[in-house]
Amino acid sequence: MRLVAQDAAVGLPVPRVICYGEHPDTPHARLGRVYQELSGKQERDSIQQQLRHHLETLRRYAGGSSSDEAYNAALDRAKKIHGLAHPIVFSHGDLKHQSIMVEGGRITGFLDWELAGWYPDYWDFTSALRSAREEFWWYHFVLQLGGSRYRAELDCECSLTSLTSASYFW
Repeated sequence: MRLVAQDAAVGLPVPRVICYGEHPDTPHARLGRVYQELSGKQERDSIQQQLRHHLETLRRYAGGSSSDEAYNAALDRAKKIHGLAHPIVFSHGDLKHQSIMVEGGRITGFLDWELAGWYPDYWDFTSALRSAREEFWWYHFVLQLGGSRYRAELDCECSLTSLTSASYFW
């Protein structure tokens, strides 16, 4: 976000960060922050046992690929991305309608810069399309914005996404 804000030639409105990160009013703490402070081996073992139980519970959910054949077919489709050359450019990384601030018919800012970075030039388009349903207005808006040039890349990404943690989109 700072990179874009410092480059006036880019012309992107970048909001001033007011707050982010930890919120002290929450009664919860991240394990990485409190692990060393736990009262002893018994409490640490209890946390480990609870986490093991939660992971085992998650693994009971059915889904994903219906067979090894279906998994490998999706993986083969995803691998086609290697044959598509693209320049690496700086991208917002999370282009969604709710990340664009508008006032008086003008874009006044972009939010959610935590995924910004150097990506292939199709990234902003395909990541926006992957997270929107085809019947939603934003999907067609992104296609008209330039996303229609990257249908092959979108197919590869959707295939890969179907094999990963982000598969809930599909």
